[in-house]
Amino acid sequence: EDYREIASNKEYQTLFYNNFEDESIWGNSNSITEEIAYSGSNSSATGNGMDFSAGLSYPLKIIPDSLKNNVDIEFMVYQTGSGHSAKVVMEAYGGFAHHWQGEDIRYDAGEINQWKLYRKRFAIPDSIKNADLIKVYVYNPSQVMVYIDDFRIRIN
Repeated sequence: EDYREIASNKEYQTLFYNNFEDESIWGNSNSITEEIAYSGSNSSATGNGMDFSAGLSYPLKIIPDSLKNNVDIEFMVYQTGSGHSAKVVMEAYGGFAHHWQGEDIRYDAGEINQWKLYRKRFAIPDSIKNADLIKVYVYNPSQVMVYIDDFRIRIN
């Protein structure tokens, strides 16, 4: 899986951004495409057999508990049709039962064939604050293509 430690002056990081243009390595980088983009020339494609977008994987347990209340997610989304089941997902592993939480993006993704800003906030339950790994991504098992660009995640 594509993962590398983030170079930082701190022992941890709480803001993550990927425009799919630079050296940022997130999981599932094989979903990055030049088919369409909001900014630059790349985005992350989901649908039609590519179920998972590029996504963040990060050790949540290294962030102080006082900074782990919510995960704020923001990205540009482009849907090629309305008949999809794409969800933005927060998933966590380690030290407890697996945690998976997903929210449909279809109804907030705007018009077909137009870019729209999408925002979602997930509360971080106490039960996952010491997770070995938190993952944030878009899951789209449908045949309808949905593209993501300028993916921003803030843990606060």
